Amino acid sequence: MATPGTANPAKRLANKIAIVTGASTGIGAAIAQAFAREGATVCVNWAGNEAAANVVVQAITTAGGTAFAFQADVSKRADVEAMVVATTARYGHLDILVNNAGVEKRAPFLEVPDDLWDHVIAVNLTGPFYCAQTAARDMAQRGIHGRIINISSVHEDLPMPTNAPYCASKGGLRMLMRTICDE
Repeated sequence: MATPGTANPAKRLANKIAIVTGASTGIGAAIAQAFAREGATVCVNWAGNEAAANVVVQAITTAGGTAFAFQADVSKRADVEAMVVATTARYGHLDILVNNAGVEKRAPFLEVPDDLWDHVIAVNLTGPFYCAQTAARDMAQRGIHGRIINISSVHEDLPMPTNAPYCASKGGLRMLMRTICDE
């Protein structure tokens, strides 16, 4: 098992510390594993499936990488702050944040209940805001020229019937990132 600071320097992400949200399954798991193959140490964020997160961590460590699983609901600022603190306490700093966590719940527009709207917006838009702000504050404080990557969807531009909350959250995420970049 590699330790931070001793990774193969020929790898593109050698000595980098990354958090990947929603990394217990799907795209997030693939990103976490790809980053680890390139030398990054990875915090595998999960919200609801600890066993799946542990499978991702095991795959990374078996392949010689370094990773740990951390439960955090990205829609809760305190959880996000705890995840960044745990990562930086363990490895000394944070270089990369990948905002990947997301939910998609379909309903015809006229039938979208408030709780569905609130949940999708909280995870897909408020969560990346909390994560990006917390990570950027930490990076700035430490003088790290880090990277924040947001995973969005073609539905930030293309409408998708029965998915107004999802499309709105992804369009908002695109504009959030464009604004952050200008700052």
